Amino acid sequence: SGKTPVHDRITYTMRLDDGAAEPLGFVGQLDSSEVQYKTGELDTSILEVLMPASLLINEKNELTHSYGDCSPFINIPVGNVTLDIFSLVRTDLKIAVSTALRESRLRNERVSYDEIPVQIDNEAEYITLVAQPIMDKTGEETGFTALAFIRGKVPLVKDMIHYRIDTAAAQRISNLERELKAAKDSLRNTVTELESVNAELQAANEELLTANEELQSSNEELQSVNEELYTVNAEYQSKVNELAGLNNDMANFLSTTLVGIMMVDRNLNIRKFTEYIAAEFNVADQDVGRSLRYISYNFAAIDLIELCRRVLSTSQPEEHHCASLMGKTYMIRIAPYRVQETGTLQEGESAKTSVQGLVLTFVDTSRQLDDRQQIEAMAEALRQAVLNGQAKEAFLSHMSHDMRTPMTAIAGLTDISLQQEGLPDTVRDNLLKIRLSSRYLMSLIEEILETSRINAGKVVTVAEPTLENSVIEEVAAIITERAREAGQHFEFRIHGGSNRYVLMDSEHVARILLNVLSNSVKFTPAGGSISFDSYIREEDDRSFHRYVIRDTGRGISQTFQKSMFKPFSQEGDEAGQQGGTGLGLYICENLLNLLGGTISCRSELGEGSEFTIELAYDVASQEQVHLHRQQKLSFEDHVLYGRTVLVVEDNTLNAEVITRILESKGIHSELAPDGKSAVELFRAKGESHYQAILMDVMMPVMDGVAAAEAIRKCGSSDAESIPIIALTADVTDETKERCYNAGMTALLLKPIDPEKLFTLLTHVFDK
Repeated sequence: SGKTPVHDRITYTMRLDDGAAEPLGFVGQLDSSEVQYKTGELDTSILEVLMPASLLINEKNELTHSYGDCSPFINIPVGNVTLDIFSLVRTDLKIAVSTALRESRLRNERVSYDEIPVQIDNEAEYITLVAQPIMDKTGEETGFTALAFIRGKVPLVKDMIHYRIDTAAAQRISNLERELKAAKDSLRNTVTELESVNAELQAANEELLTANEELQSSNEELQSVNEELYTVNAEYQSKVNELAGLNNDMANFLSTTLVGIMMVDRNLNIRKFTEYIAAEFNVADQDVGRSLRYISYNFAAIDLIELCRRVLSTSQPEEHHCASLMGKTYMIRIAPYRVQETGTLQEGESAKTSVQGLVLTFVDTSRQLDDRQQIEAMAEALRQAVLNGQAKEAFLSHMSHDMRTPMTAIAGLTDISLQQEGLPDTVRDNLLKIRLSSRYLMSLIEEILETSRINAGKVVTVAEPTLENSVIEEVAAIITERAREAGQHFEFRIHGGSNRYVLMDSEHVARILLNVLSNSVKFTPAGGSISFDSYIREEDDRSFHRYVIRDTGRGISQTFQKSMFKPFSQEGDEAGQQGGTGLGLYICENLLNLLGGTISCRSELGEGSEFTIELAYDVASQEQVHLHRQQKLSFEDHVLYGRTVLVVEDNTLNAEVITRILESKGIHSELAPDGKSAVELFRAKGESHYQAILMDVMMPVMDGVAAAEAIRKCGSSDAESIPIIALTADVTDETKERCYNAGMTALLLKPIDPEKLFTLLTHVFDK
């Protein structure tokens, strides 16, 4: 209320401020004026000390705050401004203040002195001095000390000490003497250490002088070596000029010779070729480094890949006659490309060589053959083979469409039916068997089409940032369910690694592992066991994976192991009873060749099998991971509800399935039975009515490609920008190219995967 006597106990709320801490504490009334300061929560025991004349001192004995009228106890000195408490406090209080501060900090508790004589306004008075360490509310030290000056004899604080200046002075002098002695001892030790360091520096200086002399000697030697290097460099430059001349000679020879030459490494990757033979192989400069397996050469009745592998195996050259599609005949010679190994030879020892690849030479022998009919017959056979290959591609394309289209309806309706509640157990069991059978049928279709793409050299690998354990964990989850249904025991283990982001073609890696594990499930009887172990070894920016798959199945004979990786290979009648196309291991080996990996097998009949797959991945950078996360959109991140999509599909059942899939996410759909109807609907509904179009490619009246071109030319504001997504079962490159050339935004394969559809729609809506 402001009426409390000055010397009575007053309840204060206090804040102290060091300019850094959070504002907490209290506000009090001192000498009828309100003072506020802050520096963190303080111990409330300070309330027993703070008086109308108080000072706050930091660890450096600097005054940070004053409270009340402190003018009787401190003076402002003449000259530069200072915050040092011993420069500010009255002369007759310096010993008392110094003693109180020292004792309070040393004991970390309050120290109180009474009856301290001072001269205030030329009158002798006795005051009480209290030094109190400042704590926060957790009891931790803050480094601040409060000094309170109380005029007169006031029994305010407990633990009061009667102050005698002679005793305090004597105590202070004793303390100073002890500190002086400690300082002398420290100085003496410092001098001793400096003398020792000086001696060491003198020794080091002598060593530096010696080292300098050695450096001067080394400099003279370096100058001599430098002169020798100039001589060697001149000789080296002469050799370089000679090598350049030889290189020019070789380049001119290769460019002008009438003999076709092609050099490949041990993996059959093209290293160099002459223009003379380029047309027969359909190669250009950008094909250097590409595997010979994926080059469509124009030679009939000859398997160059098999011949190359045989020469690499035997290291013996081979020669063969063949004809080309261009009506020429060639003598083809395949010989090892030998490189002399470096190293010191012993006396009488000849230089060793190693085979680093192959040299293929093609000599035109057309003029040496008199029988032109034979040439024509061979050329015609080659033309027929080309036509048969084109017919095969067309057949696979139509087969893909004709089989995938009904599979879309089967798979979609089965999934929708399984989501219904209250289904009888027998119906649910039948639906699950239908889904299992449809997936098996789709796997057979995929194997045949994948084999076609591999043979045509059209398989493209895409490495994206992927958690290295995610793919194998997903594969293990699938096989766990299959093994459970087959009554088998399945174990999955990961050894080592830290689940880093690596650059992995997850789709092809998963297919390789699933193919091998599916074979183990297929050929292991009920009650048998299958194990899947992943061994991961990390080296800096590379991650090396070794996948080992073991089973207790019937095993593989040594004879069949020699041909097990060839297409359509199956062992005995029992393999046929198990189903399948015999393409799984062929696909695995070819995909591993593209990914730079290997596969090997150990097996005995009746003792199970063990397959080992080895792959290496580059570790993804943080920038690559961040970019991948930004690009990997999910339909859950965006609102699909309320969008309107035009579904163009001639198959009524498929249209119904797609409509139900869209409705599950609140997407409204309108149907068109063919491309012509779709164009008419788009024009009639007006601008911005549809947010996307799902367009089947193969339809009567007007197909999807023609419809997409017509929509793009409608002239409305959204005609050129509306997303048009092609729905097709034809996976050939020609179909994809036609779709994109017609202005379609993206392509989705049948049967429709709902998650892929929603992800794609989210992506196009987000743009």
